[in-house]
This record gives sequence, C-alpha cells and structure tokens, in this order.
Amino acid sequence: MLATATAIAASVSLENTTPIGDRACACVDPGTVPGVTFPYTPAVLLHGDGSTTDPFGGDAAPCLQHGGDLAGCEPCPAALGTSPDPERFVTGMVGIADPGFFTGLIAQGSGSGHEFIEGDEETGAAAAVANAHGVPFIGFRAISDGTADPLMLPGFPAQFFVYAQLAADNAAAMTLSFVSAW
Repeated sequence: MLATATAIAASVSLENTTPIGDRACACVDPGTVPGVTFPYTPAVLLHGDGSTTDPFGGDAAPCLQHGGDLAGCEPCPAALGTSPDPERFVTGMVGIADPGFFTGLIAQGSGSGHEFIEGDEETGAAAAVANAHGVPFIGFRAISDGTADPLMLPGFPAQFFVYAQLAADNAAAMTLSFVSAW
C-alpha cells in the first residue's frame, strides 16, 4: 500500500485555496465569498510519525442540530428540515463534559518527548478496527492547523475551523487517487 501511495503521490493535485464550506448551514453560494490562498502548494509526505488521541474517552462526539458541517448531527440540507431535539444534544454532551476531553486536547502529542508531524482523533480508531478484522489499512491525513497561516490565526481550534475543509479535500484527493491505483 505504501509503495502504491509513493508511486502516485507526485501526480495528485492538491489545492492551496480554502473552499468556503457551509459552517452554519446557511446555504450560501460558495462563489460569493473568496477563499484564503496559501503562498505554497501542499505536498504529500510519506514519512514521519503521527499521533492519534481520543479526547471524547470512547464516546461519540456531541453534535448540535443545525450545527453546520463541523458540529452538526447531519449534513446541512437534511438538518434544515429537522426539528430541534434537546435530548439528542444533552446526550451528545456526555463526552465533552468530561474534564478529560480538554486535557486530552491540550496534551495531544505533548509530554512524550517525541515529535509528531501530524495529530488527529480518528486515524488510530480506524486502524484498530481494520487490524481487529485483519484488513490492510492506510490512512491519509491532512494538516488543517499548526502551519504557516496567511490569516495569522492563533492555532487550534481557530485554524482548524477555517482550514478543515481544505485539509479534508486534499486528503480525499490523495485517497481517491490511491483507490484508483490500488
């Protein structure tokens, strides 16, 4: 899998301008708001160590009805036709109400004496499921925060909210190319 990823990496077209997204399910035409363009084109790195944490302590992340494409319970078009469900929100807050949530976010990758090139909350869980079922696994992760920022935002979570869709689109581009080649 790594050999296939290495062979196609240079041919994958990565974006350097943020798409708008629809953070509040406002159904805004993406062409009306300009994106932010980085002064460089992202690159595929096939080396180094990553870190995966679970700040939710094994619980599902809470969702907010009409919470947009990052905090919402369902995609925006579906959310627009739903009624408020306070019980669903309260149940979802169990993981974030645990003090371990915030200490897990702050401690991500720190204190280990090891330098990580990327950290997330998903890849390790997906790898564990694949390993438990004897299925080969490769993860493509894209950095959304912590790099040179044309807006000079203060890091996580501000950079994440602005650049998450760009990172997701670039990881998807690599994944689609890999699946096609595989």
